[in-house]
Amino acid sequence: MAEVVLDFHAIMDAFEEELRAVTKSDGSPAFVDVLAAEPYAAPPHPGPHCYYWYLGRTDSIQGGQTLGNVMYAAVFQVTVIWSLQDAAVLEEWNVEIATIDTDIRRRFRGNSTINSAVNDLTITDTDVGYIRFGINPRTGIPTHRAIELQIHLHNLEGEPISA
Repeated sequence: MAEVVLDFHAIMDAFEEELRAVTKSDGSPAFVDVLAAEPYAAPPHPGPHCYYWYLGRTDSIQGGQTLGNVMYAAVFQVTVIWSLQDAAVLEEWNVEIATIDTDIRRRFRGNSTINSAVNDLTITDTDVGYIRFGINPRTGIPTHRAIELQIHLHNLEGEPISA
C-alpha cells in the first residue's frame, strides 16, 4: 500500500477554522482568541480562550499495523480557558461550557476527513475543571476554569513497514 503523509500545515489550519467557527448559546463567536499553542501563562482577559496543539502520536484504535503500513493516530489537545472574575458567573458558564463542548465535537465530527488524508477521528471524553495558574488569595480558589479534550486523527495508511 502507498504511504499517506499527513499535511500538518493543512491540519492546523483546519483546526483553527473549525475552532473559530464555534459559537456560544446566543450564536456569537465562542472565543476571544484561538491560538495554536500550549497555554504557558494565565490568559490576559476573562475569555474564553481556546488553545490547540500537537500532543504526539499513538497507535490507531483501528489496529497497529498491516502487512504494508503502520496505522497511527496524530493526537491534538484542545483546551478552553475562562478566567474566574466573579463567582456569580459560574452558573452562566455551565451553559456556555456545555454548549462550547458540544459545538467543538459537532464541528470536528462533521469534518472527519481533515485535509482529505485523515481516515477518521475520535474525540476523548471532556475533562471539565480548574487550571491552577494561581490561587485567588482572597478566596483561596483557583483562578481559571477549563475544558480539555483530545482529538485523535487516524491515518490508516501511515508509514510503510518495508520499502
